[in-house]
Amino acid sequence: MVFDKYERRMGLDAKKLIKDMLKELITLSRLRRLVIVSVSPQALRDSIKLMLKYHIYVADALQIASARKANSNVVVTRTEGWPT
Repeated sequence: MVFDKYERRMGLDAKKLIKDMLKELITLSRLRRLVIVSVSPQALRDSIKLMLKYHIYVADALQIASARKANSNVVVTRTEGWPT
């Protein structure tokens, strides 16, 4: 995501957003709930298929493909409109 682009367009505070995101990552790490999954060529191919099939953003598709790679059955997001 290009934060400065959204900062200009939407009046968001990009530095605060990044700071908040890093705080969340630190919290998840301390709780041992943070899983880092490498982005393999297969994960990219899978995310493209998801993007085309479900008409979702590339980033969302990559999160789903990565969750599948990590054998996760739950994806937690603040994105509105994701299926429940």
